[in-house]
Amino acid sequence: MADQKSHDNPLELKFSRTFEADPEVVFKALSDPDLIKKWFGPHGYSCPVVEVDLRVDGNYHIEMKPPEGEIIKLDGVYRVVDPPNALAYTWQWDEPDAKETLVKVQFNSSGDGTEAFVEQGEFASAESKEGHEQGWLASFDRLKEVLQAQKT
Repeated sequence: MADQKSHDNPLELKFSRTFEADPEVVFKALSDPDLIKKWFGPHGYSCPVVEVDLRVDGNYHIEMKPPEGEIIKLDGVYRVVDPPNALAYTWQWDEPDAKETLVKVQFNSSGDGTEAFVEQGEFASAESKEGHEQGWLASFDRLKEVLQAQKT
């Protein structure tokens, strides 16, 4: 299945990506700190710190390091933990006036793989939504590479 994007609400991001892996494998890649460190963030970014308390009302903390510049911190709380079907969590940048958003990920078997359907919003601005969309798509490109490497 081709990757899809939908734009119903201009301040809500919706897209899907299909991975050549079982739902259990994709769910784990989005919830295991050691795996998140390998793919989270755009190309060139690293994640020196990923802490996950994978349970409803559990917290997570991620620190991303761009190729140049300061570490970017992200925190949130898990709202849904339903392996291997769904994850939902809040997303809060450690920046003044940053708006908290909610990320929902649905994992569906799709032929020989898994379709991950992602929704995030509502964003404070179209620019914020665009930045997140670029970040997610680049991160999922990296995730696809990580999952391919696991198969070999």
